[in-house]
Amino acid sequence: MIYIRLNKIFPFLLLTFPVIVDIINGYLKGTDGSGDSLLGILYRGIIILFSCFYLFRTRYSNYIKVLLLSAVFLSVYQLIIGGFSSRTFMMLIKILNFYFVISLLLGCKYFSSYTQVVRSAIWYGVIAAFILIYCFVFKVGYGSYTDETFGTKGFFVAMNDVGLTILLLNILACYSFQKTKNNNYLLASLVMSGGACLVGSMACFFGTAFILLSFAISVLFMDFEDYKSSRTLKIIVVLFLFVIFNFLVIKIITIIQEDSFLSRKYADIMEVFLSASGRDRLIDAAVRTIGNFNVFDWFFGKGNLFLYEKQSFFCNRLVDKT
Repeated sequence: MIYIRLNKIFPFLLLTFPVIVDIINGYLKGTDGSGDSLLGILYRGIIILFSCFYLFRTRYSNYIKVLLLSAVFLSVYQLIIGGFSSRTFMMLIKILNFYFVISLLLGCKYFSSYTQVVRSAIWYGVIAAFILIYCFVFKVGYGSYTDETFGTKGFFVAMNDVGLTILLLNILACYSFQKTKNNNYLLASLVMSGGACLVGSMACFFGTAFILLSFAISVLFMDFEDYKSSRTLKIIVVLFLFVIFNFLVIKIITIIQEDSFLSRKYADIMEVFLSASGRDRLIDAAVRTIGNFNVFDWFFGKGNLFLYEKQSFFCNRLVDKT
């Protein structure tokens, strides 16, 4: 009985509860992230400490050893060139956190239930999406970009991270639905699709559209050895796609026609995809930066040192002008 309970509690604490921690953490930090909250760091620190016991007890132990040695080497190199900082350390912890969690999932016996692990992971996406929907409907939380733009990030500080996480878990929900025929997974997918779109980023819009389209194609045209879509489900999917497609097309065209700025902006649709967000300018900046790389920079990068150099450069120019 105790083993069965732990078999549910451990996946919940590792895969579901962190989203609740992130929500509280984001609420305490405030809109601009300037608030003081170490809740997320402390919770993930506990997970890392607990997973250290299983770190070298899985079939991926050799890969993890190489990764850790590489991380230590790069950290020492950054320290030598003067680019190491607390931000560098936090980025390193975020990268390594994935491997600590994987070690825990593979090594701890309380994660042996595949179904329970999947449910706990999907619950993360459902709760995150529900919070986004709630914040968008009731006008609470923080806007994705500014108060005048569409979208919300709820109480999440890392908007892009939570959006991409929901997209990945949406894929898992779609797969689980076709694998088990459990309608709860289909409902979870719909909730996550709605929540992801409310983030307001292009990645979430197109990612959700691609996932739902792929899922619809799979339901309508593909049969697997352990799954075959019913005729009723196929009819529902066709009607759903027809309604959603018509609604989105009409809504988008109406918004563009009513807004003179958008009418000019979307006159050339190819230009939108190439330079809508100004990221095309990053290409020129990257070329100029890489042109100044030396041999060590090519192999190990410059980390935050480049940021510090540019900050110092602009600060000096500002002082000279004043």
